[in-house]
Amino acid sequence: MCVFKTLFGLPCPGCGLTRANLLFFTGHFSEAFFMHPLFLLADAYLLYLIWFFLIKRKKATKSFWILCLSVIVLYLAVFIIRASLLWGKCEPFLFDPNAFFPRLFSQAAPQ
Repeated sequence: MCVFKTLFGLPCPGCGLTRANLLFFTGHFSEAFFMHPLFLLADAYLLYLIWFFLIKRKKATKSFWILCLSVIVLYLAVFIIRASLLWGKCEPFLFDPNAFFPRLFSQAAPQ
């Protein structure tokens, strides 16, 4: 469950990663890429971080931070493109009115 979507009812750039991995590992490859096209990059990047910090025990270098920034920019760009094409049409780009803040604000709004 995405903490951001649970609180605000809106998807974050990582929304769909868990479902994409579950779909991929159950053999639903095209559905996995539809849920989040960068899920394999996220998996590879996580393995790289584990290797970099836990196995090699290296300190972050300038090239490491450039890689981190590049991955963040790529995720944001893909999120903006996907949101502009899919907003309100399918998961994970559906607004959840039952999220914490939308419920809170709907109850606090004057009647």
